[in-house]
Amino acid sequence: MPTPPGPSFEEQHAKALDDPALKKGLKLVWFATGKDDFVLETSRATVAMLKKHGFEIVYKESAGAHTWTNWREYLSEFAPLLFG
Repeated sequence: MPTPPGPSFEEQHAKALDDPALKKGLKLVWFATGKDDFVLETSRATVAMLKKHGFEIVYKESAGAHTWTNWREYLSEFAPLLFG
């Protein structure tokens, strides 16, 4: 019989995720994923989980997959936000 999976990341870290001190001073949580990317559903689930715990998230979905073209576009959008 297979062993049931352990607690999820969210379950393991719920106390930290709900800690206001964790969010204090946090200026940017940014995700971008191509609509054909193999991690699309994982990205969506992560964003939803973080929002559920009160994080303000910037999330973008674009055309394409897990490619350098998308990474380059994301970098050009993300990098200026680090210094703004």
